[in-house]
Amino acid sequence: MSEEKRMLIVTHTNPDFDAITYLWLLKRFIPKFKDAEIKLLAFSQIDQDVLEKADSVGDMGSVYHPATWRFDHHHLVENQSTDTCAAQMLWEYLLFLQIDVTYLSPLIEIIYQGDLARTDPVSIHSILWGAGLQRNLLTGQRLTDQEMIATGFEILDRVAAWLKHKFELSAELVDKVIWKSDDNLIWAIRGGTASLNFAAYDEGARIIVFEGEPFNTNVGTSYPVGANRAPEWQEPHLGKLIDSVVSTSPVAQELALWFRHNAGFFAGRGSRKAPCYELLKVDLIALATFFDMAWDR
Repeated sequence: MSEEKRMLIVTHTNPDFDAITYLWLLKRFIPKFKDAEIKLLAFSQIDQDVLEKADSVGDMGSVYHPATWRFDHHHLVENQSTDTCAAQMLWEYLLFLQIDVTYLSPLIEIIYQGDLARTDPVSIHSILWGAGLQRNLLTGQRLTDQEMIATGFEILDRVAAWLKHKFELSAELVDKVIWKSDDNLIWAIRGGTASLNFAAYDEGARIIVFEGEPFNTNVGTSYPVGANRAPEWQEPHLGKLIDSVVSTSPVAQELALWFRHNAGFFAGRGSRKAPCYELLKVDLIALATFFDMAWDR
């Protein structure tokens, strides 16, 4: 019985991030290309026979035809050649095939902008490219094409994992956020996590009033509740906002149980470091509304 023919992917020598991302998308998201051979051709010595026999060609070859896995943009006329890149072409085709790669959108945008050299010295693309993709930063030696691809794959794997995690957190926010102030700066989250809080900060929240999941201790069940301020902000001071509560207010009894960090970025009770066994005394939205009214902005 003859051995099954190995799939062949072709791109150019000295692969840039566009070519490497094209290779990565094929190998990570299309099963039949997972173990495909990668062949690199120099632009000055293109072998048309190799291009025709390849199962996919990207970032070279002067053909854009997704159905035959051809993704090149250089030959397109006028602005069309700079309106996209090989990685973006393939990513859009994966979306067309209903493959779950929506969360990669920020990464594809970085690759596209970098392919057009629309990056400044501190851009994400420049950082990724300079983080050892062209040469070993410790020895100064230039990497081989194969080493560049391997390094690029490792970087892309890590970035993709983080983007997928953030995408999943954004979806979780839909279920866990129960209230937002009119200006979107104060959110009430029930049953969230620290990671979910950071996802909310990324979407504009400055203060998160939270009610965490109860947890058991040797003494009893602790009920976490509190407020956090986004790390990059210095105002408002949560402790000072709590000081402004009227003693007869329905939330005063609850806030009296709260620890207040001197720096003003946290106030609350019931954490694992300081359990509190009393149930939340007011509705979580009422607490969030208090901070909304107390914070003069």
